[in-house]
Amino acid sequence: MSLVITGGGFLYAVFRLDASHRRRAEKGLMSGMVVALAILAVGFFYAKVTGVSLWETYFFDPLTTLNNGAIAISLLAWPAMAVAWRRDRNGPSL
Repeated sequence: MSLVITGGGFLYAVFRLDASHRRRAEKGLMSGMVVALAILAVGFFYAKVTGVSLWETYFFDPLTTLNNGAIAISLLAWPAMAVAWRRDRNGPSL
């Protein structure tokens, strides 16, 4: 429940920003998504190649340690897709 309330608060705060600050927040979100996906990709390929998890311990499958990161990225994917969709419709912003 606290995640929903926090997300709603962030959504309201970003909605109230002026255009230049909103673009900076969008750039930060998109940059963070790229970095997070790169980190997950490194962890995935390391676990696949070596059979050992890059971080934490695991029970059967070394890929299980990636679950928390995948959940976080999937939750942030919706706002990131909305930003990408809006940018595509409005043209690139500099």
